Amino acid sequence: MLAAGVIAVYSALAKSGVSPLAAIMVPLVVCIAALILLNPYLPVFFNNVGFCYFIISLIDAESAITKLPVYLLSLLLGSIILNLGCSGLLALYKKSMMKKAAKSAAKQTQPVK
Repeated sequence: MLAAGVIAVYSALAKSGVSPLAAIMVPLVVCIAALILLNPYLPVFFNNVGFCYFIISLIDAESAITKLPVYLLSLLLGSIILNLGCSGLLALYKKSMMKKAAKSAAKQTQPVK
């Protein structure tokens, strides 16, 4: 039902001269916000199954299949970049904590004058 509303609003906005991107993003954002924000109050209507159905129903299958190699490549590259970046940050954090621990241990083992 939400998807039908999005398509109806999209077609009305597109006919009125709004750019295609804005015509689809405005109702899409409103519907996704409703699904997320109204879930605690009306879980029967605004639930995870509705969210998944709504997202899947708006997929353009033809363009998704033609652009699949690009999507998979971007997924792979993004995953590699994210994982390497996180690993680098964790290594730097671990190195600084090891220095701090060594300094603290050296301070505790010094004889008191």
